[in-house]
Amino acid sequence: MFYSDYTVYVDESGDHGLDNINEKFPVFGLAFCVFHKDSYIYDAIPKISSLKMKYWGYNEVVLHEWDIRKNRSGEYGFLTSPTQRAALLGDISRILGGIDFNIASTVIMKDKLSRFANYKNPYQLAMMFTMERVHNWLISKGQEGHLVTIVFESRGAVEDSELELEFRRICDNSPSIMSSSTDFKKN
Repeated sequence: MFYSDYTVYVDESGDHGLDNINEKFPVFGLAFCVFHKDSYIYDAIPKISSLKMKYWGYNEVVLHEWDIRKNRSGEYGFLTSPTQRAALLGDISRILGGIDFNIASTVIMKDKLSRFANYKNPYQLAMMFTMERVHNWLISKGQEGHLVTIVFESRGAVEDSELELEFRRICDNSPSIMSSSTDFKKN
């Protein structure tokens, strides 16, 4: 078995609930960031580690958008300074703009999706759609038959279990939400 030259990191924006949809943010988005391993190891990691050392003095801090944007206490307390906040955001933008990676994403209008009884979880639907795009892109890069590592951000025990089950179903070509024309067992 061969490992892929690429690795994938996944994160979401918005919540996946359909019961109480926020009219100001009625979407659920899922992004797959696809890095060539050399770019990740030799470019992304050193730059992000350097940023963490510059602002926190250690490398273990988790860069989380909500904490950077909203939380002004604990290890993010220095962001109460507009100068420090602007500097950090500028450095993050500069670093991300200089790192070579690809993004595949799906955005679902939850208020539209809630009309369809078959789709109860926008995360699962977005995951399948985005996995299809990444799968096809990887094949175009000569990665067919290679094992690809996909890392999902942790969300909570119940959500993670449901996500893992649906991920395994998709990989086995039997998703619970709808059929796919993509043969995930090829890659």
